[in-house]
Amino acid sequence: MIERWKPETHTFHLPFGEATMTLQDTQILFGLRVEGNVVVYSNLMHHNFDWAMLMQVHTGFTPAPEDLEGTSHLKISVLVEYIRQQVVLHPITDYTPDDRVQRIAQLYMLLILGAILFPITSGNVLNLRFLHFVVDLDQTGTYIWGSTVLAYHYWSLCQISISGKKVEGLIPLLQIWTWERVLPFQPIPVEDIDKDEPLMPYGRK
Repeated sequence: MIERWKPETHTFHLPFGEATMTLQDTQILFGLRVEGNVVVYSNLMHHNFDWAMLMQVHTGFTPAPEDLEGTSHLKISVLVEYIRQQVVLHPITDYTPDDRVQRIAQLYMLLILGAILFPITSGNVLNLRFLHFVVDLDQTGTYIWGSTVLAYHYWSLCQISISGKKVEGLIPLLQIWTWERVLPFQPIPVEDIDKDEPLMPYGRK
């Protein structure tokens, strides 16, 4: 599918015609929002900002200098290990203070944004600039992540076809979209789970 991507039209050239992923696909397949607040970086993100300090203030996690690449990229393995320690060694219970639950939730959201929805293939790192969008978790879900994921995916596919870069973006989106839209690749469903969880994103099914 990647080899059939045409950057001039942002479409896949297939034997039966042209096709491409749309906002509807990101919404239906993954349940990502396509209407809401636009995902943009504030002006401070374009300067030499101390992201490690922001992370410490809002999440309680202070990465070591060797865990950072530059000032805005953190090794994913370090964050995963820290979260694992927090939830395994000190499990969350009904008596866990709200501020601790909030901090762990912020780290989970940072991991989802930086390592799953918008991964970087240049190394096992995530972009700490996404901290800006998890400081207030009540606002995190109001952003149009579906539109942003799709735009990032388009950009990634264009970079691959033009310069031969490694693929970035939410690869499962391309995989599941192909299964759904290109019938020869469509897998046989294992079971029907509509009865139990009718609101589950279609891609999960």
